[in-house]
Order: sequence, then C-alpha cells, then structure tokens
Amino acid sequence: MSSSAANDTSLRVTVTFVLDALWVGGAERSLVEVIPALTELGISSEIVCLKHRDENLEHLLDQDATPVHHLDGSGTWRDRRRLRELLEKLSPTIVHSSLTTANLLTRFASVRAPFLVINSLTNTSYEPVRLADPRIRRSRLRAVQALDAVTGRLLVDHFHAVSEEVARSARRHLRIPASKITVVERGRSRERLGLPGGQRRRSARAALGHAREEFLIVTTGRHEYQKNHATLIEAFGRAALGPRVKLLIAGRRGASTTSLQSQIQNLGLAESVQLLGHRDDVPELLAAADVFVFPSLYEGLPGALVEAMAMRLPCIVSDIPPHRDIIEHGHNGLVVAPRSAADLADTLTRLIGSEDERQMLANAALSTFEERFRLERYAREMASFYRERLAAHHRA
Repeated sequence: MSSSAANDTSLRVTVTFVLDALWVGGAERSLVEVIPALTELGISSEIVCLKHRDENLEHLLDQDATPVHHLDGSGTWRDRRRLRELLEKLSPTIVHSSLTTANLLTRFASVRAPFLVINSLTNTSYEPVRLADPRIRRSRLRAVQALDAVTGRLLVDHFHAVSEEVARSARRHLRIPASKITVVERGRSRERLGLPGGQRRRSARAALGHAREEFLIVTTGRHEYQKNHATLIEAFGRAALGPRVKLLIAGRRGASTTSLQSQIQNLGLAESVQLLGHRDDVPELLAAADVFVFPSLYEGLPGALVEAMAMRLPCIVSDIPPHRDIIEHGHNGLVVAPRSAADLADTLTRLIGSEDERQMLANAALSTFEERFRLERYAREMASFYRERLAAHHRA
C-alpha cells in the first residue's frame, strides 16, 4: 500500500465498525487502540455492538469522537433488519466488521447497500486442529464454514487479514481469492504498554506479591482449549524447577478452568502455579516477568505474544504457522512442539539456566516489535487500505 494513500484526504472516509461487543479480547483491544490514530489520519469512525457486555473497553474511547451504538439484540438472523436500519442512518462510506457472528450478520444486512463492506479475518477458524476441541461439533463447524465461504465470496467487497497465515487459511478453507484479501498486521500501543526496566520490574513484582529473587514465567490467555494451558502446566511440573520458580497464568475463566484447577492440585503445584483470572494490568504483569510462554494450538495474530515482545521478554512459543510468521527460532524466540510437555520442559529448563540466551532473545524480540508491530505503523497502513479500497470501489 502506498504511503501517499494514507494522506490523501480527497475521499470522505467514514468507517462504521461492527463487533459482537466491545469485550476485553484481542480484536476489540486492537480496535480501541487504533481508532485515535486513525482519527488523526482523517478517518472518522463509529462503532456498532450487537450486544452489550458489562465488562468492556468502552471507557477507553472518546465517545464524542467515536460514538458507540448498541443493537442490544441476540446477535442472530432476526437482528439483520435492525442492523441494516442503523447502518442506513449512520451512512458510512465503509462498514468494517470483525469476528464470525458480526461478519455474517453484517453481510446479510448490507445486501445492495451503497457502502463498501469489509470483513476482518482474525483467526484460522477452520483448521483441522479445532476439531480436537471437545466443545466443537464437526457438523456445526462445517455448516458455519460453508455459510461463511458462500456469503464471504458473494457479499463482501474485500477482506482484511491480520496475518499471512490467516490469509492462507481463508484461501484454503473459504476459497476466497487472493485478490480479495489484504494483510495488515495489527499493532500495539507503546503508550499503553509503557517501557520495560529494572525499577518498573521491581515495583510490579512488589505489587503482585512476588520477591525480587523469584523467577517468574508468565502466560496470558483465556482458559480455553485453544490456549493449551494444560501442556504448559504439565511441562512446568516435569521440569521440577524448584520453589523459587513460579508460573503465572492470566486470563478470564472459560471451559478449561475447572480442569486446569484440578490439574494443578493433582500435580502438587498449588504453591508454584497461579491462575490469576482476568487482569486489567497485563503490562505490569509482563514487566514483572522473566520469561513469556505462549503454547497456543492455533491463533490469528497472537497479540499477547506481540505485547510480551514489546516488553522485552524472551518468549517460548508453540510451533504453529502464525507464531512462525513472527518468531525465528533461536533469534527472537524459541519454538517447541505444540503438544509436547517434554519439549517445553527441556526448553524452559535450558532458558532459565542461561541468562545470556535470555538477554539475546529479549533484545531481538524488542527489535521485532519496534520494526513490525508499533501501533503507528498499523494505523498508517489501515488508513491507506481504506482509501485504496474505497477508491477502487468507486471506480468499479
């Protein structure tokens, strides 16, 4: 995308973002953080939430500049007419939705509408690994996939993919032409994260109740099959790292919470492993950490990993394509087999024992963040993307 497109103000660009809700997830966090930067680049925006959640990110927005509207429906087929009426009232030039429910509803609500319809592709939702999730029914997943594929090809003008692997997966499983997908990697706000440093590390540890001499392994992510916390806990137990090494797992409760609690008790790790639940202070948790581990089984663009790299942490990740798009093994992180507790245990033991390796990986991780994942870069590329797609839409 050309840099001049981001600064071209000849086109009126008003974007209405459609989401299930402004929940405390990665996609929602990315949107809330990038909107002020888009505003500075001349992109005005509003947000439509299909539902309202008490725990949300709306307080982080200037709603005079970016109003938030609530459909307050059920997020089902019956809400398409109400969404259509609201979009017609708002009269944007672009409607940009994210996540499956919002994407599908937006498509049906936008048939023959005058605005440009863009969907974000945020995850590798139809890869075979998902079928191993005990909560997933194969028949339902394949039905949603078929609906997603047909409506995506027919009712969406263009797709924004958050990573190259997400784009590849959409081409494979949804048969979306490469010409209809543009990859723009999401960024993270340095202002929100702050800078890592010794004094901040000490203060963050004191606030968390951990001593300076303890070694803290941290991961973040909701308690779901996708995040694969069970393998990390097993690896931690196998490694037998001693009483000064602690594992902190931050993330909201989910389908795996009860089994993770039982696993910790059964392995005798109650003194060493903490399930912290949802945290609003993740940057402070990262500032306190020594090593970040992200053992996910599938991802889109792993925002939690990006934040850990921004905080200059040595990272261990599972060997899945979205991680490989970011991590070069032995350079800016270490890669382990996704379900191998033995491999992860060996890697943890080695990394804990080598301060030189930790420093080398941490420095390279920070450089990767600065080069690829700064919020300002993301905003510029999205502004260019919107203007170029809108210009192409007008020419069509």
